[in-house]
Amino acid sequence: ILEMFVLTPYFRREFSFQNNIYWGAYSQLGNSPSTIISSFFVHPAEVFKVIASETNYNYVKDLFGPVIALAFYSPQILFLGFPIFMQNLLSSSAAQHTIYFHYSAPLIVFIFLAVINTWEIFQRHFRLKVVSFALVFFIPDFAIGLRLNR
Repeated sequence: ILEMFVLTPYFRREFSFQNNIYWGAYSQLGNSPSTIISSFFVHPAEVFKVIASETNYNYVKDLFGPVIALAFYSPQILFLGFPIFMQNLLSSSAAQHTIYFHYSAPLIVFIFLAVINTWEIFQRHFRLKVVSFALVFFIPDFAIGLRLNR
């Protein structure tokens, strides 16, 4: 917040606050920070329409890949990356809807930590051997991931 509202405007004095290039990425939700935030409460259907686009569906498939089911067994870890995830989903910038640019890099950490945490939980609670665990969870999860990527 300090960077967005204090440091950036200070070093970009020649540009007005409204012309900040970052707000333009969310222009489908509003043209200023206050209208963008208020659109979540005033027009939730429009926000949902932006989130539920086909582009975002493909982005989620690519981002989570074959570990999609395992990652969601540890939502407390995925929640830590939720602000970055929503930033990418709500952006109108095409680069933020693909795994081929740096915007998704921080999310990969949370996805893998969630999968590792799920692995630990299942081993601890079910006392499965590694091979049994892989057969029961990873192979079906991989199949689901492959099916989604068709």
